Amino acid sequence: MPDPIPTPAIYAHACTDTDAKFGQKSELGRLQRIKGPIYKVLGRGFYQDGCFISGHHFECLVNMEQTLIERKHEIHYVHENMDFLLQLVENVKAAEQIYQLDKKNGVYVCRRLLYQTIGIAEKQKYQWLTEQLYSIIAKYMLEPTTDNLLAKEQSTRFVFKYAKHLMQKGKPNDLQRATSILPIAIEAACGEGWKPDTIPETEMFRTLHAALSSLMANIYMCKAKEPGITRKYALKRTQKAIKAIAKGI
Repeated sequence: MPDPIPTPAIYAHACTDTDAKFGQKSELGRLQRIKGPIYKVLGRGFYQDGCFISGHHFECLVNMEQTLIERKHEIHYVHENMDFLLQLVENVKAAEQIYQLDKKNGVYVCRRLLYQTIGIAEKQKYQWLTEQLYSIIAKYMLEPTTDNLLAKEQSTRFVFKYAKHLMQKGKPNDLQRATSILPIAIEAACGEGWKPDTIPETEMFRTLHAALSSLMANIYMCKAKEPGITRKYALKRTQKAIKAIAKGI
């Protein structure tokens, strides 16, 4: 398998013994013995471990990062936070490997790891990366459909975080995207005792279903206030917000 596409970002930082101090034994232990461009080493590791899908996404993110640096939209490389970078790599590789081994039963662990990954990314300063990870991870959280209840729960929790993220962005396309994915999550959570795991929802709602319904209502209210919307459509969206609240009670 060819090495990742070379870019200036790949050569921005060398992997040294000092940089590669981390807890996991597999990839991290190997990196301690290798000197070379960190992105190139990590990228090659994806393919060596059979993680072709996540390897492709990694290459795309490396290229995107370099473009942002060159255009001065970003000033920090992700490799400047090695602990975060290596944890990110380990999580996505493990998710892909587990799913490859057992697509039926591994879907829960795969989605749990991906859900943890977005939570880790949100705590960092790389807004562009969080945005891209949301978009990438959504594909594997929403498809394929599964009867595994634990996997459904992870997907539902992800949809809540993703829809909340889209609402905070506030653009019409983002709000439309949020309202398109929330109904499935609301249906999945209905009748389940799942509790919210995000702040401040843990203190505001008894169930994830109620939190999802409230979020849907808030998004419809945002859509009702969009510039240029007619009174008729504003009223329709307000009515949808009221219905969403009613479903969550």
